[in-house]
Amino acid sequence: MAKQRQSYLRKVSEVFGYSSEATSPEALRARREYQCPFLNAKCVKPGQHGDYDANIPFGACSVWHRGTGVTEPHPHVICPVRFVQNHQIFWDANRLFERKEGTETIIIPEASLPMGRIDYILAQYDPSRQQVVDFNILEVMACSTTRTGDVLRSLHDVLEGSQIQRTLKYGINYRQVISRMMVQILAKAFACEKWNKRMIWAVQDVFYRYMQATTKISLKPLALEAIDNPRETEKMPILFFVYGMDPAEHQELFELKLKKVYGGTKEDFTSVFEPLTIPDSEIVVEMLHDKIVNSSTSFRLSSSLDSGNLAKAASSIVKA
Repeated sequence: MAKQRQSYLRKVSEVFGYSSEATSPEALRARREYQCPFLNAKCVKPGQHGDYDANIPFGACSVWHRGTGVTEPHPHVICPVRFVQNHQIFWDANRLFERKEGTETIIIPEASLPMGRIDYILAQYDPSRQQVVDFNILEVMACSTTRTGDVLRSLHDVLEGSQIQRTLKYGINYRQVISRMMVQILAKAFACEKWNKRMIWAVQDVFYRYMQATTKISLKPLALEAIDNPRETEKMPILFFVYGMDPAEHQELFELKLKKVYGGTKEDFTSVFEPLTIPDSEIVVEMLHDKIVNSSTSFRLSSSLDSGNLAKAASSIVKA
């Protein structure tokens, strides 16, 4: 018997790095001083809503959301900086380098190249020869929300110590994230193939699960140990490092941990463009007939066009 999906309270799951339920001195100090524990500095994400003080950063690292194919809600990371906890994504990406004596790994953030900005480049560097021996690129993709004003309301409830049980209607805009990512991947994959280098994408398991549930993405699953052997991935210019959010023992923080690795070529990745399910044209025609007969927003194209019904649908069009 399938497990019944339970309702859940939508709210921020992390505020300035700590669980929204945390009450430790460290968590309270982070909220008071707007500190990001992953950067060891003030949160860099600017406020985004005129109803709130613009000097207060948008310190929501993640939000509770259930997502696709699961019965329980999980924290969904909505800030790319959240991924740098303990520099783990860099240590994991560093495992792809073939070990060369006397070299060190240098991380170059925000590198701009003709085909686009790269989040991080990991350079294997020989200081004795002052020479770059090898490099790989690392991209981070967080989720984005709809109705972000609701996320801000929940954030400020926590900052104000409020126990208000609001009905929030934010969602996770998976499709927008996929669209943004696909354009970047294809452009940069051409470059990585030309350079014979790897492009690593650090994403969350809830997001990758959505891609698997809604598209025909066909990257090869790899054992975690495979990334320690350069030969295992030498023909895979695209690698997805999939991270989960595990509660820490003391429940004050969530810990980002590498759970799965997938790899392939740009041709393998392009299957993400193909939806998992495409309805027959007869079903589309039936839907169109129903919209024509019953919808309050359809309208007849004529020289005396009345856009009243179009105005009713405009808000949904803008959000799409």
